Amino acid sequence: MRWLVILAFAGCGRLGFDDIAAGASDATPIAVDSASGPSFLDTFDRPDQAGVGNNWVEHDPGVFSIANHEVHRVVQGDWTTNMVSQPPDGTLDLEIAMEFVVTDTATPDWPQIFVRGIPANFDGYYLWVDTGPSATDLRPLDLARKPDDQSWWTPLATTMVPTATVGSRYRLRLRATGAHPVHLQAWYEIFDGSAWSSSITLTADDNDPDALVDPGVWGFDGHTGSTGGPYVYDNFSMTKL
Repeated sequence: MRWLVILAFAGCGRLGFDDIAAGASDATPIAVDSASGPSFLDTFDRPDQAGVGNNWVEHDPGVFSIANHEVHRVVQGDWTTNMVSQPPDGTLDLEIAMEFVVTDTATPDWPQIFVRGIPANFDGYYLWVDTGPSATDLRPLDLARKPDDQSWWTPLATTMVPTATVGSRYRLRLRATGAHPVHLQAWYEIFDGSAWSSSITLTADDNDPDALVDPGVWGFDGHTGSTGGPYVYDNFSMTKL
């Protein structure tokens, strides 16, 4: 889905797109809280296909596909196997953002992004909406760490997000900088038709011995849920900090 969205952040300057992702046919502006703009951008504006394409590495191929210039969930699966990432480039400090459009508020599913990931062990810092946006109930927004020596995630911060509307557009953003501690910032944003509002913010400083201090990979996934829903992904960006 093609959107032209320009949002000015105080002190951020102009957005630049010097390193637009290869294969992204429509350079759609995505506002990020950085003066340099995205270092990688994928609007998914390419022909319908099985898989995601554009050099994305799918840990469990067949979970996602491209349809109507968006990323659709094709089959059910678990966040431990559904990671989709770009090849590692050694970037430690970065911010990622992924938009999603709600298609069904009655069927649970977890829109989810991650940084400093290791797909083989599903390690990483994760941000997700627990059981997915709902039309009737507030949902938890969770920021967590999954380290190599543990079989499950460790919560770092959580709050609640408001009820959602079918057809509305939302965005998850996750930033990780530094080591000892790792400083994490996360946002859940709502698009009102002309601009993004930063409605929910989470922060955490992770100085635990299990803190993730290596670059790893970054990307998106999704947990459990139903075939084909209840959201579609659009407009992924990564910004080096």
